[in-house]
Amino acid sequence: MEAAKIVEEQFPNHVGISLLLVWYQHGWLTEQDFHTIQSLYVEMEGNSLNEQSIAPPFGKLPKEVLKNLLQKTGKQ
Repeated sequence: MEAAKIVEEQFPNHVGISLLLVWYQHGWLTEQDFHTIQSLYVEMEGNSLNEQSIAPPFGKLPKEVLKNLLQKTGKQ
């Protein structure tokens, strides 16, 4: 339900197909989780889909910046 709410807020015009990735780990994300997340975004940037217009630069951010970004959202 949270994901559907975010999609409505962030993609209100329903143009194209939106991709919303949710990162979840009971308790908190581990160092390996952050490594996997960054690898995924690097892969998305290097092998974009034909219809893909953007991908957040999470693969280029240092892990500490990515962690701080998540903590600021309050959605640990």
